[in-house]
Amino acid sequence: MTKAYSSAKRVVTLFFFLAVAFVIYSVFAPVWVYGVLFGKLEEPGFVSYGLGAPFRDFPRLSVIAVFLIIALIIVSLVARRASRFFTRRALVVFLGSVGVFIVTATIVRVSCEGLYKEATQIRNDVAGQRAMNDMMRNVGEISGKGQVPEVAYFLYLDRTQVTSLYSQIEPEWLEKKRIVTESSSENAKAGGSAGPVSGELAVSRGQQRQSVQEPPATTPERKCQKLMQYAVDRKGAKQYQTGFLWLLFNFVDVANKRTIKPAREAQLGTQLPLNRAEMRELKASGDFIFDNSAETNNQINQDLKQKDRKKLLTSELTSPPDFIFVKGNFRLSKTGALLLMHDFIGEDGNMGIKGDRFRPIQFEVTFPPGTNDADLEKNQRAQLTVFGKVMHGLDQKGIVEVRALAVY
Repeated sequence: MTKAYSSAKRVVTLFFFLAVAFVIYSVFAPVWVYGVLFGKLEEPGFVSYGLGAPFRDFPRLSVIAVFLIIALIIVSLVARRASRFFTRRALVVFLGSVGVFIVTATIVRVSCEGLYKEATQIRNDVAGQRAMNDMMRNVGEISGKGQVPEVAYFLYLDRTQVTSLYSQIEPEWLEKKRIVTESSSENAKAGGSAGPVSGELAVSRGQQRQSVQEPPATTPERKCQKLMQYAVDRKGAKQYQTGFLWLLFNFVDVANKRTIKPAREAQLGTQLPLNRAEMRELKASGDFIFDNSAETNNQINQDLKQKDRKKLLTSELTSPPDFIFVKGNFRLSKTGALLLMHDFIGEDGNMGIKGDRFRPIQFEVTFPPGTNDADLEKNQRAQLTVFGKVMHGLDQKGIVEVRALAVY
């Protein structure tokens, strides 16, 4: 009987102090308690993150409280009077602790549901805001990347070569690709300017994402889209339209990285804010500072002067990525083999910079021998996008040769 009473006393004592800890966490981290009891708990590390909340927000007080609780537990188990209290009133202490759990959980359920939803919404908004600001900051770099069409009607498709290249894609990369279905409740826009450079981007707030495994590509058209995405993700495929746009994106990249500065990231990172203080901190972390001061504009001008854009462009096109996208107005040559030509920089070398001339550059798109595509030959000039493999970079004649894989 003595051992049974001793075990019961320890259980009741432990339950009592667990109830005390539960109340403390409900006060200092109500969102976490609500998430543990009533949320879906889909986030990895949410439980351990919440357990450490008091130690992050109130480190000294939390350490003192832990030592006090440990001391009280030891005293309750060793001191006779305290021991007798828990032994004689074990049922009362146990029922009282259960009552504290139920009442506190009910209060959290009723009063913290809105707080939990608000914390979730704030995190989604901040994630969207930071993504939007990051896009604004890197819009020049992003604009130069290859753009994979969601749906493409191909005027020309080299099915044999596309199928062969698709079979060479790493299986791990294909398995990791997912379809993301998004539904947004609100769209947010932000604009920024730096001297002559300005821009506006839109992203969705309050997004709900659901990922499902995408079925394998079976048709040459779907394989081509996958190959395009692989070329962008793994091979750094870029898109070239005109020399002027290349120059503009270069200006924007330099200017925005000077003028758009991210705010300090919240201590909680991407975790759910657990109280009002963390909500305020997370909100502030979503802001970007737009610096349009005269000093910043002078720094931008100095950065642009230090860059030799002619050398940059020549270097980039001399050693381009393996795959590229070329978009714009093409001329069709019918002399001999099928050939598409796109003037990246015209014969006059004018790029919109007063007194500065660039060398003429032309993309020549070739096709396998014997190709005779009626859809391409309908028009002498057409607005097209070509996805292809680079056969050779910029040569002495100012030509970059691309073997067409798809034209749309």
